Amino acid sequence: MNKIQDRLRIAIAKGETEEVKALLEAGAKTNTGFSTGWTPLMVAAEHENIKMIDLLIAYGAEINKADPSGQTPLHIAVDISIDGIIQDGGNYGDEPTETILCLLKHGADLNAKDNKGQTPFDWACNYRSQKIIRLLQTFQP
Repeated sequence: MNKIQDRLRIAIAKGETEEVKALLEAGAKTNTGFSTGWTPLMVAAEHENIKMIDLLIAYGAEINKADPSGQTPLHIAVDISIDGIIQDGGNYGDEPTETILCLLKHGADLNAKDNKGQTPFDWACNYRSQKIIRLLQTFQP
């Protein structure tokens, strides 16, 4: 991994939009995976940073690019939305859905399957997140 990509990952995780933009202008790649296999867009989804997602897509990030386990940014957004609320002691129904909705509006594939054959909808069902299940069922592009 080269230094510019490492700097990009850190800047995305910290939410440093201007730094990310400067790194992209300097040649950082939006679709090159980090050592984890995750792309920059996946890191932005993990941190639920909509401005960063919009920026990365504007610079050519592929919305449905999967990691080695077949997870897409939408899988990650569903997982982090539910996991985050549970880990913070919240209740089902409190899950934030803004990141999921942002990815869907940018064309995320609801039917993308990970290496276990699971879609983001399947993940929401496994977690029994009615709020996210409803969002995924009713979303109209």
